[in-house]
Amino acid sequence: MPKTETKTSDNRPFRDIRYHNIRATIWKNPTSTGSVLYNVTVSRHYRDDKGEWKDTGSFGFDDLGNLSLALQDAHSVIARTIEAERQESKSADRA
Repeated sequence: MPKTETKTSDNRPFRDIRYHNIRATIWKNPTSTGSVLYNVTVSRHYRDDKGEWKDTGSFGFDDLGNLSLALQDAHSVIARTIEAERQESKSADRA
């Protein structure tokens, strides 16, 4: 099961999804028209020769399974969030 974190600050990621050393970060970006766009960045974390943690956007064959799972989860989170926002909007319109 992936580790996920939900964040609420405006300049922080909306959600982080992690599978081992792979992270998919979802960003919530309000537009000037009032709509919201969701973007996803992905990275792989590793230790360099000095033992320091580094990030990269390059993925090897062995990373692809976890990358796929993280991206599928990101897609599901965004789809559920958009649907919940639509339902909330419909409820507000009816009230």
